Amino acid sequence: MRTAVAALAVAGTAVVAAGCGTQSGSGASMPAPAGTGDFRVHADTLPPGISGGTGVPSYGVPPTGGPGATTSAPPAGPCPASGLRVGVEATDAATGLRQTTVTLTNCGAKSLAVGGYPKLRLLDDHGRTVEVRVHHGDDIVDSVTDPGPATTTLRPGRQLIAILAWRNTYTESNDPPALATTLEFTVAGAKQRVPLHVDLGNTGKLDVTAWYVHK
Repeated sequence: MRTAVAALAVAGTAVVAAGCGTQSGSGASMPAPAGTGDFRVHADTLPPGISGGTGVPSYGVPPTGGPGATTSAPPAGPCPASGLRVGVEATDAATGLRQTTVTLTNCGAKSLAVGGYPKLRLLDDHGRTVEVRVHHGDDIVDSVTDPGPATTTLRPGRQLIAILAWRNTYTESNDPPALATTLEFTVAGAKQRVPLHVDLGNTGKLDVTAWYVHK
């Protein structure tokens, strides 16, 4: 099975998720696909009440019924050192089309500035990287709109989401299908793995949107 690293990362003023170009299994860089950004990861915290600067939306815990980032019960276990935890919801599958929601929850005690695109790679059931081109955008599903990278202040207990979409279709009968069982995210330089069945056929492409607030 061909292997490659397709990377995306959390990027922003403080804690950032954002994407890099595709890499080969040997670590040699390959050209990034069109629509893919090049971001890096670093970490910091924000003082209470700081929204991250002019034009940067701040999403704190809103009054009941008010607007703001979505909330959900965080997974069991200790909070990662970054204060951010990644989760994946159940896949919404149509004929040949797949879509799922990735969550990024502030499970720590401090506000964090978060933005950019998730940085991820796909692994098979042996832990090997699955070759796939990870594209920043919304080409695959008409109903999904990529808001583009923007930094937001994520307060404790709050959550951002990103959408993954792909097709399970075959264009070359001689190519083996690309199958993954795990998503590996890099958040503030640390790896987090989440189980997910990803059946890409031989299309070799996965769409991902930027992190955004789900109203």
